[in-house]
Amino acid sequence: IYGEAMAPVRERIAGFHPDLMDWILADAYGKVLARPGLSLKTREFLSVALLTALGLPRQLSAHLRGALRAGARRGELAAVIDELAPMVPAKNLRMARERLAREMDGR
Repeated sequence: IYGEAMAPVRERIAGFHPDLMDWILADAYGKVLARPGLSLKTREFLSVALLTALGLPRQLSAHLRGALRAGARRGELAAVIDELAPMVPAKNLRMARERLAREMDGR
């Protein structure tokens, strides 16, 4: 999901603890993202919704890019964000919409 940005992501994560990147690769990616049942695109939609609700802009940007790499379109991502309106703070929705616009402008 990170594409060409994977090397810096690995370095940053490994800086927290040497075993953390191994755990993320084995568990988060190997056991969660790669298991059958949901497409990568659907999993990225769920990540976008969760990260928007939690108000985590840096992680949201990474997963917006991941969703786009997985075949998501801007309108689909905007719809995911819009569906959260009754459930999350307005500031989180603004942040997510701004992040989506930034990712689309950078493409």
